[in-house]
Amino acid sequence: MGNSSNSVITIQLDSRFVSVGNPLSGNVHCELSSPLDAGVLDLELTGTEMCEWRDILPTKEPIRQKGTRRVAQHVVSLCTLDGEEYSPGSYSFPFEFPVPETFPASFFIKQPPCTEAEVWYSVVAYLKCDDWVVKSEPEYLTVGSRPAVIKSLEESVSASMLTWCFFSQGEAHLTVHIDKNAYKPGEIMQISLEIDNSESKLDITSVSATLSRRIRLRSNTGRSTISSQTISSCSSDHSVCAGESSSQKLLQLPVKLTFPGIKKAPTVKGMNIECVYFLTVSAETGGAFMCCGGLPEVVREVVIYSGEQREKCRVEKKKGKKREDKSAIPSVE
Repeated sequence: MGNSSNSVITIQLDSRFVSVGNPLSGNVHCELSSPLDAGVLDLELTGTEMCEWRDILPTKEPIRQKGTRRVAQHVVSLCTLDGEEYSPGSYSFPFEFPVPETFPASFFIKQPPCTEAEVWYSVVAYLKCDDWVVKSEPEYLTVGSRPAVIKSLEESVSASMLTWCFFSQGEAHLTVHIDKNAYKPGEIMQISLEIDNSESKLDITSVSATLSRRIRLRSNTGRSTISSQTISSCSSDHSVCAGESSSQKLLQLPVKLTFPGIKKAPTVKGMNIECVYFLTVSAETGGAFMCCGGLPEVVREVVIYSGEQREKCRVEKKKGKKREDKSAIPSVE
């Protein structure tokens, strides 16, 4: 059967980035120190969700809150060694399997003073025999997200314009069309809007669009914390006089690559970590005081996803063949 004391297995990935639904590939390299005639070689991909922060209380010391759980697991059997003896030496077993589309994206954010949240993935190989198990060191990778469906969005809203003492100024109507429901960092949101101010007595003096992010963290004990940030915004001095309608107006809103950490913080909806992005488009009335009424405003959730990366490690694939020259085994980059 052999002894595991000096046997070693390692993993080499073709790429350390893979999007859900796409194949994860590479090689498992086995260094057998003694003959082996029975056993199973398995590969396990796991994802873990972890968050941590401190509750700041006015009369007590800060309380450390933490949440963690496994969010993904996928096991693939690479080889069953049964009836064929493998003599001591070096062997390489290639693998390729799709990452399940239900897996959440890798995620990382760190905010002062001590808030941190992460979804991380690792892959581990196991060589299992009757009386011993050899486990590889974990190889860490990034799992990217992609939207299930990309489609355009359109929404119309009406707002009652009230000033001092609930004095009615009529209604304004806003129709917003967004070119997509999902974006990756570096893309430009194309937002078109139309304002119907024919029933209002107030001038519309400008329009604005804001992309914001809300992060909710939840501990294992049920405590939670919520933070919000503005990611990007733009405005235009697009005016529509009272009693008039506007033609279509195009706004461009960049999803800034320069915003700290946006590439590592895509949309995620987990038990311990939820990161959601909202687009708000609104019309302004140039300083008129609004009392218990409102301005026409559209708020829609949009998805920020990881996109594709093409950084690949160089690797030599050989299917289950003995390798006499140990130096020929590719090193992990």
